[in-house]
Amino acid sequence: QRDFGESQNTTYFETAKIQTFSKPANVCLSKTFDGDGCLKQIYTGLSTYIAYLPYVERENLTAAVIIDVKHLTTRLLNHIKDKLKDGWDHTLNVPTLPQGSAWTRKMVTYSILSNFENFMKVTCRAVYFINRKPKYVRMLGGKVPHNVV
Repeated sequence: QRDFGESQNTTYFETAKIQTFSKPANVCLSKTFDGDGCLKQIYTGLSTYIAYLPYVERENLTAAVIIDVKHLTTRLLNHIKDKLKDGWDHTLNVPTLPQGSAWTRKMVTYSILSNFENFMKVTCRAVYFINRKPKYVRMLGGKVPHNVV
C-alpha cells in the first residue's frame, strides 16, 4: 500500500480505533471517587497499554525508551494488583492493531503514546488521591463529601 495514495475521509480510520481507557470513568473522579473501582480501572487500562507497547516498540525509533516504559508499567501493574482485594479476576480482550501502510502504523503508534500519556496523568492523580485521602474519608468507605474536593 502506498503511504499517501488516494485521499480518504476520516471515517476510514474510525475502523482502526484503539480501545483505551484514557478518559477517566466516574469511579476515578474526585466527587464520585471509589478507591477500589478506580484501582480496577487503572489495572485494566495498564493491562491494555502493556498489550499495545510491543506494537509501539516495533514502530518507534525510541525502542530503548519503550523497553523501560514496559518494565516500569509492569511494575506499577503488579503493585496495583497487590492492592486490589482478593478474588478480583480480570480478562483482557485487546483487538488486533492495523498493519496497513507506514503512515497508518505511525498514526496508531502516536495515538497509543498520546492516550497512554493522558491515561498516566489521570492515574497519577488518582493514586495520589488514594494515598493522601484523609482518614475520616477512609472511614466513610471511600465516599468523599463534596466540600472536601
